[in-house]
Amino acid sequence: NLDGLHNGETSRSVLRDIMALARRRKKIGSDIMLFPLDAHISICSYLAPRDLLSFTCTCRSARDMLDDCEAFIGRKSPSRGSRSGKNNVNNEASLIWKMLFLRDYSWVISEWKIGQDAFRRSVNSYQNQGLLQRDIGGIDFTTEENRECGLVMHHLLPLLMKDNKNEVSASASSGNCNGDTITATKDITSPASMKEFYFTFAETWLEYTIAGCNTTETCLVGLHGHVFDISNFVEQHPGSTETLLLQAGLDATVFFESMGHSLGARKLASSMCAVINRETIRWDSHLDSSQFPALHSSWGLMKPSNHEVRNKMIPGFLIPRKRSRPRNLGGLQRIRSRLMEEKARELDRATRWGLLEMGNHGMFGGVHVYYDPFCSTWKWWYTDLEFHPVFRERSDA
Repeated sequence: NLDGLHNGETSRSVLRDIMALARRRKKIGSDIMLFPLDAHISICSYLAPRDLLSFTCTCRSARDMLDDCEAFIGRKSPSRGSRSGKNNVNNEASLIWKMLFLRDYSWVISEWKIGQDAFRRSVNSYQNQGLLQRDIGGIDFTTEENRECGLVMHHLLPLLMKDNKNEVSASASSGNCNGDTITATKDITSPASMKEFYFTFAETWLEYTIAGCNTTETCLVGLHGHVFDISNFVEQHPGSTETLLLQAGLDATVFFESMGHSLGARKLASSMCAVINRETIRWDSHLDSSQFPALHSSWGLMKPSNHEVRNKMIPGFLIPRKRSRPRNLGGLQRIRSRLMEEKARELDRATRWGLLEMGNHGMFGGVHVYYDPFCSTWKWWYTDLEFHPVFRERSDA
């Protein structure tokens, strides 16, 4: 009976029952995959990703239900949604992780203007490669060429564009993506696994969305996993305006903490929060955290207007009360480690390109890099001498 799944605790109870059944399936002759697909999706919609990852360790059927990674694509799976052959993909797992992405992260791409601009750049990259039709509303994924773009775009593109399809199409076609765009010839692909995409987006969404937002009109920074819109504060900053602009469009946590900002400055920053990351929320020690169980068991992003964060101005809630190391995120360690290693190499490559092509006086602040989770590639941007952001595809320099 799915009507009783009103909260995460109820779903966890059902999950424990399913796990017990999975452990006993040899004795009773049952298989977890015999549960209806809508039951799997409904239960998973109330669970945190860590619960699902734990579930995949219980039995082969659980792994088949939740793994759509490329490592498992080549083998034959008993899952309902899988297909045999080299293109064997677990569609049920893709649907589950797609649902989790829509629940936890999709609004920053579909509703937040800054995220919409970032997604337009991704679509523009696809269009420049001729992978998608110019009419965004008429994408044909039945062709082999477009299918190779990956299941992620197949699953998400129609949903993310349904409300602003025409606007995205026109903007992507013209290259108007909050800054000048310089494109280069390079193969672009989309992830084939929704699970991999989910955890990759969780690691990269911040710098992906706010890249290039370092002007006096649109100035955003990342601090401890959250995004803060300081556009109205740029001219009032006690330090120089240029200091903020050079750190904007990036995760500026390390720089922010190195300056030793006061408690008052941290309170002021909290009032400018634009996107809250549930993973890095902390409650002050004098608060009763048992009153807020949902926040401690949740993943994803939420708006500052959400009723669950009415106490966001409490010191230590969004950012630490005093100088501190960056707050830890959840996620998959293997994905985080890979991205960190790739970013270090990409930043070195971008720096060499900047010195060779632009010189020491051709830009402000050097070349920045960010990972585009929709295109599965690293991209670059820099600030020209007129303080305008310029985007470009990575170079092999």
